[in-house]
Amino acid sequence: VDVVIPDSPADLAGLRVGDWIVAVDGVPVKGLSTIERRMHAVEHVLVPIAFSVRRPTGDGASQEALEMRIRPALR
Repeated sequence: VDVVIPDSPADLAGLRVGDWIVAVDGVPVKGLSTIERRMHAVEHVLVPIAFSVRRPTGDGASQEALEMRIRPALR
């Protein structure tokens, strides 16, 4: 994650710059297109999306595994 917009659904769910999104609704992320496809699939029904995230720890040598549910916002 390069940017998190303040007060966005991602920000409110706790996503941070530096996090690695490794799966979306259980589907491994192979690139940004994986995330975009899932977001477009649910944007009209506003269903929460499950994100599996890896976050670097303070020592930089390890990562913390996190699960987040993020509900897309209306545009």
